[in-house]
Amino acid sequence: MIERVCLENFRSHERTEIGLGRLTIVAGRNASGKSSIRQAVEVALTGRCEVTDRAGRPGIAVAVTTDYWGAKQRFTLIFDPTTSALLSEERVLLERADWTDAKPPAVIGYTTYLESGVVTRLP
Repeated sequence: MIERVCLENFRSHERTEIGLGRLTIVAGRNASGKSSIRQAVEVALTGRCEVTDRAGRPGIAVAVTTDYWGAKQRFTLIFDPTTSALLSEERVLLERADWTDAKPPAVIGYTTYLESGVVTRLP
């Protein structure tokens, strides 16, 4: 049985430790990091992280945390596991910023790409 999960710089978690019992229920508001806990356990046990984007499509998530634009933010890209097409991207504010009233962690941007293709010529 897994007794403890520790997340460091994983998705919206800067540092989180959770003790687990035979049955552990994780509750919280939207975008508070509940699914990230399951994903962290999945990565630890299988070495991969499969997610579902907001359009319901399965994908592989890759995340980068940076303070390049001032306040620390996490950018998550979700790719189609078969075609490698970019399905969606999410931007999460991880610390207070003077340019918004949002309380971190807060999703401050999300884009879903429903179709893509190659342009062979311009009209």
